[in-house]
Amino acid sequence: FKVRSLEKPLPECSYVANHDKGKMADSLDKASEEQEDVVGLMSQDPLQIDTKGDNSVATTDKDAFRMNQRETEAHQARLQHLCRICGGSFKANPYKRSHPVHGPVDNVMQAILRKKEKRATSWPELLAKVFKIDVRGDIDTIHPTNFCHNCWNFIKKKFSNVPCEVYFPRNGPVEWHPHSPSCEVCGTL
Repeated sequence: FKVRSLEKPLPECSYVANHDKGKMADSLDKASEEQEDVVGLMSQDPLQIDTKGDNSVATTDKDAFRMNQRETEAHQARLQHLCRICGGSFKANPYKRSHPVHGPVDNVMQAILRKKEKRATSWPELLAKVFKIDVRGDIDTIHPTNFCHNCWNFIKKKFSNVPCEVYFPRNGPVEWHPHSPSCEVCGTL
């Protein structure tokens, strides 16, 4: 089939001279031939066609999807054992204490904040003040949903009247990335 150009033909009183019309027509013909080639390639089915009739291609695609879904679920499960802020493992804590990234601030932290006349009713507010990270837009498949007790202690010391130096064990909060073949969370590096 032929693809026709949607451009209107040039009028006779055009600024293009008669000897340029031939060149222009040749270039338009070449352009329309290239369009035909592209349309021909695009019209072919990009999906593989099962010529044997045994649905092996469809099965392969489904298996790949299931495998990718399993990897994502495993990645998400591993994220639940890591701290949202420092990236440390909850398994390292003998008491396995963790705190939700979203939700209301606990009673102990609320009491400390009241003494300092600070107001924060939710963890996202407090984490934004202390660590300069916004957890409101977190995605469960990318970001852990809890933070460790060490980071909680860091927040506590920051707002309490303890005369010790506040030290965060890392240069800054961990930057989280989606699951990939070279995922650090899954240990496939």
